[in-house]
Amino acid sequence: MNLESKGISLIFLICFLMSLSLSIQGQSLRNESWVAMGSSARPIQGQGLVVQQSIGQSSVAGVFTSATARISQGFLRGIRVVPTEIKLPFEVIAFPNSFTNRISFRFTTEHQELTQVRIYDGLGKLVYEASHQPKNNEIQLNLSYLAIGVFVAHLRSGNKFVQSRLIKKP
Repeated sequence: MNLESKGISLIFLICFLMSLSLSIQGQSLRNESWVAMGSSARPIQGQGLVVQQSIGQSSVAGVFTSATARISQGFLRGIRVVPTEIKLPFEVIAFPNSFTNRISFRFTTEHQELTQVRIYDGLGKLVYEASHQPKNNEIQLNLSYLAIGVFVAHLRSGNKFVQSRLIKKP
């Protein structure tokens, strides 16, 4: 072997040993991150949504907390805590839609509270306003005096609100 080939062999051997040491260092770092990940989750005041740090993060970089939620940065996994009272959605079905004279609003859940009904025309002008007590989860209105066109109905009961688009035909 000449001096030049010995030099190349020596450089190759040094590069090989360096690559081995780098892979060992990488293995060590990966093991350290596995040890450092995870945190515990607990509901806030017994209600709300808790999201915790999970797989792949060695630390939490940001946290948002409110009265009902806690969110931490990471690969997130949510734990839903069911409140003691389940509130069903406040929704309404307007029928027949399109209507000529009469229209009914049927609530999709049990609803017997006083409900304020406001109807606006296509320009946003209030054309009907009254409060109604639903009977059998339904409110019926005679709107024969309205012009032909598209309207928006707002129904409000306490802090519940829903709106529906209506079409009046000839």
